[in-house]
Amino acid sequence: MTGEAQKQKVVILGGGMGGLSAAFGITESPDWQDHFDVTVYQLGWRLGGKGASGRNASKMQRIEEHGLHVWGGFYENAFRVIRAAYAELGRPPTAPLATWDAAFKPNVMVSWMEDLDPWLAWNNRFPQYESTPGDGTPMPSLWEGVLRVIEWIIQTYFDDGADGDPSATETQDPLPESVLQALALPVDPAFAERRSGLSADVHEWIETAEHQGEHELLLAAYKLMSRVGLASSEDTGEVHHALVGLLDKLQVIRESRASSVEQSPNLRRTEILINLGIAEVKGIVSDGVLLHGFDVINGMDLAAWFTKHGASQAAVESGVVRGAYDFIFAYEDGDPAKPLLEAGTGLRMIFRLIMWYKGAIFWKMQAGMGDTVFTPLYQVLKERGVIFKFFQEAQSLTLSEDKKSVATIEIGEQATVTSGEYQPLVSVKDLECWPSEPLYDQLAQGDELKREGIDLESPWAPWNPVASYELEVGTDFDIVVLATSLAPIADYARSLVDESLAWQKMMGDVKTVQTQAFQLWMNADLEALGWTAGPTVLTGYAHPYETWADMSQVIPREEWPSGEGPSSIAYFCGAMPATGPIPPFSDHGFPAKQTALAKQDALEWVSSNILGIWPLSHDTNGEFDWSLVDDPGGGVGQSRFDSQYWRANVAPAERYVLSVPSSTASKLTAGQTGFENVFLAGDWVRNGLDFGCIESATMGGLQASQAICGYPKEIVGEHDGV
Repeated sequence: MTGEAQKQKVVILGGGMGGLSAAFGITESPDWQDHFDVTVYQLGWRLGGKGASGRNASKMQRIEEHGLHVWGGFYENAFRVIRAAYAELGRPPTAPLATWDAAFKPNVMVSWMEDLDPWLAWNNRFPQYESTPGDGTPMPSLWEGVLRVIEWIIQTYFDDGADGDPSATETQDPLPESVLQALALPVDPAFAERRSGLSADVHEWIETAEHQGEHELLLAAYKLMSRVGLASSEDTGEVHHALVGLLDKLQVIRESRASSVEQSPNLRRTEILINLGIAEVKGIVSDGVLLHGFDVINGMDLAAWFTKHGASQAAVESGVVRGAYDFIFAYEDGDPAKPLLEAGTGLRMIFRLIMWYKGAIFWKMQAGMGDTVFTPLYQVLKERGVIFKFFQEAQSLTLSEDKKSVATIEIGEQATVTSGEYQPLVSVKDLECWPSEPLYDQLAQGDELKREGIDLESPWAPWNPVASYELEVGTDFDIVVLATSLAPIADYARSLVDESLAWQKMMGDVKTVQTQAFQLWMNADLEALGWTAGPTVLTGYAHPYETWADMSQVIPREEWPSGEGPSSIAYFCGAMPATGPIPPFSDHGFPAKQTALAKQDALEWVSSNILGIWPLSHDTNGEFDWSLVDDPGGGVGQSRFDSQYWRANVAPAERYVLSVPSSTASKLTAGQTGFENVFLAGDWVRNGLDFGCIESATMGGLQASQAICGYPKEIVGEHDGV
């Protein structure tokens, strides 16, 4: 049999980061062309899924996003993929965004908001390091992470005064870099020496610290923790018990002085961080996380878990904890009164984001996410030989007679491409980008689609496929990768769900939520608006648009006339409260109603809350000054918002996947689907990170590739490093 005859045809349904990462992994494997053909079937006209962006040709080629997108410095797998894509793309040095580090720039400022009537911003400038994400260096162990938390607490004590009394001195705002930097200090090599007489040391440290103050308790705890990774199995329980005992004593001492710092924002913030840090270490040790990983505490909500282990109400309600929920839209049904986040998954996110980042805590893209991420991935994969079929909607899957595999895939063709192959990109200032609507001149039905304003990405659109066809196993495909988001699977993969109890449990336990976003192009820069801390990523603010980032860095990539255009750009996003169950797709007016609600929410939010972050953006009546909004149409007052951008992400493919308590255990991994030729890819796949983000989607996609072809050999962060 020839090598050609042995090729397996891989069909990937969905071109988001999960699907593209699966394709990237397969086509990176040695001699992949001898073993596989890969085809991506994509709904509508662009790739990207929930990370897609578009260029609005009628409005200065503005970048319009699904929401606020920044990359964490711990996104090791996503950066590895994107770095490899840029290197392979080989753009000329003079080209826009020629390299990955031209496309991504470090962002060191993170802001949490405190609801203290009035709101106060808590600005933290995290250290920047020479390391770069995606460089292949391994992730630290969980033991090292906990040790760093104790190191950070000790450093904070010393910064707050020689006696460990937080009322002795006031730290500055933002917190000293030495405090934040301690989180990423390397573990002292001296603690790598072999253990010796550990049991005797345990008793000695307990006796030494029994009647001592906070410094002694902390140092004793640090000594104990430094030996946890070296303890023999018979000593581990004793060490853990002793460590929890020391932290109990420390919490009692700190509770007695908590009220003394309430009048000082800086000292209160330090106290909140110490309070959370102590509760975090105590909970990790006492609940067995060090031995078994974060998943062992996923039966609890994150805030409840902190409370269980002694965190104060002020700490649990602080912007630090609320921000963890806000960053990943962790509100059931989008209701701000129903925050729900698995304790283990939430804590894993905090650990990796704050302590295990490389270079900078966040990296901001220098153009739209579509331009920066999905254009190079598309171009590289296409050059490798991956086939892309746009305007193809997965409608249903049929199982084989023995119910062990998928036998057919029904595809609906949304529009006819006249040239045979759709060319999806447009050039904006010499950068290849994705347009915000189809390129109608390439479609036989283009005039009608444009005239009727049909949104081919919405299942509620009053539009039927122009043709339907069936892919048959053994002829058109051998392997299918389900790389859409989770919610659409309930429709097109219903046959799999009906056949499998595991699939039914996943679909029942794993929740999704709709989100909303808006963007403002402003005639004033940040300082003129009253924000003096510099470009930031801010969260923990007022619902429903509780997260904001300055994205002014993308202005040069938009097509504004010389001497005109905005001085700054702001992106806002948040969970969107549900107005009821998802209606049938015959309710064609549903998306417009939700979009109108997103606009109404945005206008009300701006009127009520924007002065809390931009205190100089008011008019003579003390209300938001709408003349500061850049409106080329010259609108007056609130009508200037009509020229901005807002959206409601309500389509099943756009809904964000939540990590509510106990849901991760119900997720399937990419290669363990119960069906022989079915694999999964996306941020909803159980992959070791298990919350919605580009890194999680990449890990899910690479996991699918690994299950199909054995490549990549390693996916960083699949395990907690216990």
